[in-house]
Amino acid sequence: GNLHLSLCDWGPAQNVFDQLLMKRVSSVEAYSKLSMGNIYFANLNVPKNYGKHLKKASDLYKSILQKDKANAYAANGIGTILAEKGEIFKAKEVFNRVREVSGDTIADAH
Repeated sequence: GNLHLSLCDWGPAQNVFDQLLMKRVSSVEAYSKLSMGNIYFANLNVPKNYGKHLKKASDLYKSILQKDKANAYAANGIGTILAEKGEIFKAKEVFNRVREVSGDTIADAH
C-alpha cells in the first residue's frame, strides 16, 4: 500500500488498505484507515467527488479517534479537513493540540 501511495497510485493503494480493513487485523486498522483518509483527501481535486471524498476522509479520521483519542495523525487529518472547509480557527486549535501532544516546540509563526 505504501509503495502505491508513494507513486500516487491511489486505486491500487486503496485496494490494499481495503483488503487489510476487511481482514480486521487490529494492529494495522488505524494505519489503514488513516491511509484511506489520506487517499480521499488527496483526491479532493475531482470536483464531482469533492463532497463525498471530504466526508469519507473525515469519517475515517473520526473513526480512528473514537478508538484512540490520542492519535495525533488522525487529529491532524481532522485539522486538514477543517482547514479545507474554511474553518481556520477550529483547524488551528486542532493543530495546536496535535503539536502539544507530539512534543513539537516550534512557536507559532504570526
